[in-house]
This record gives sequence, structure tokens and C-alpha cells, in this order.
Amino acid sequence: MELYPSWLRKLWKEWDLRLMVLFSLTFQILLNFLGNRRKYSNKLLIRIVVWSAYITADSIATFVLGILSSNLIELYDKDHDVAGSSSSLDANTKLSAFWAPFLILHLGSPDTISAYALEDIELWLRHLIGLLVQTGMALPVFLMSWTAASSLSILSLAMFLPGIIKHPPET
Repeated sequence: MELYPSWLRKLWKEWDLRLMVLFSLTFQILLNFLGNRRKYSNKLLIRIVVWSAYITADSIATFVLGILSSNLIELYDKDHDVAGSSSSLDANTKLSAFWAPFLILHLGSPDTISAYALEDIELWLRHLIGLLVQTGMALPVFLMSWTAASSLSILSLAMFLPGIIKHPPET
């Protein structure tokens, strides 16, 4: 018995990365616009939206890094089985080199909200370990999809370093 029909699985496989990056970007935009506003507004809806986006944003970005890693490993395995050596990367693979540092930049949170509550600041060691794990996931994705000839790869490098710097442990 199939839980999901094959057309739905195929649709998810094709659009999972795009949808999750879009969700991550949406949460970052919400945090950017409403993150500072929560301090000055007593509206319950704003507090719920900001808290939900703050909690969910890291999980979505980590999930997308997993999707990127899985997709690239699957592509490289298929490429090596067919050709015996790595061929030129397609546009989607080159774009993966951009998504990894983009997501690391997302994990740094917008400047309007670095912590939702004071307790989050006290958990700086947890944030540091999270940064190390997430960077450890992003680095192989970045390196597997790197092409020296692509200007997108150079732009990715320009985003990767600030993404790591922007995500320091809160002290």
C-alpha cells in the first residue's frame, strides 16, 4: 500500500529544495521586519509569528542543507557510475554552491533578532555547536559544487565567510 502516490513523490523530489529555500527566506524576512517590533508591541499575533519563525528558521535551513547534500551525493554517484569520471556540472548543481552559504547566512539570523529571550543568550554553547555542525554540512556541499569558472561559485565564497562570521555564539 502506497502512502503517497508516485506523482506526489516525484513532485516533492523536484520541488523540495526550492520550497524549503523559499520557506527559509520567508522566515528570515518575517524576522527582519517583525523581530525588533516585538519589543514595542504587545500584540499576541506578532509575538507568536516571531517566536514561530525564530524557532523554525534554523530547522528549515538545516533541513535544506541535508537535501543539498543528499542531492549532490546522488548526482555524483550517478555521474561516476555512468561516465567513470565527473563531468561538467549542470546549472542546478552550480546553484547548490550558492544555496549552502546562503543558508549559513540565514542561520546567523537577521540583525533585528539575535535571540528571542535572554535564556537564548545563555545557551551560547548550543549555538556554537549548532554552527559547527551546520557549517560542517554546508562545507562539503559547497566544495562538491564548486567550479572555478563559475562566477556564482565566487559569489558563494563571498557569502560563506560572512555567514560564518555573522553566526558567532552569543555572549
